[in-house]
Amino acid sequence: MTRQPTTARAAYQQRREQLDAQLAQLKEALRDHRVRAANHADDWGYPGSLGHIAEILEQALTFLGVAPPNGGAR
Repeated sequence: MTRQPTTARAAYQQRREQLDAQLAQLKEALRDHRVRAANHADDWGYPGSLGHIAEILEQALTFLGVAPPNGGAR
């Protein structure tokens, strides 16, 4: 069981570590996704999945006040 932080600083650090772990998982999952997509080059589901992931990441970046690359154009 994860201990609940008692200060904002501790909560921030805990969340930051969680996000760092999730970003590492995302990178690994995208590497695996690339391999699967290469084996199914005619399947439009793979680029569609990446488009969905890009939309979610764009929302996160916008939330953080970061402008998406190319003005959000896909």
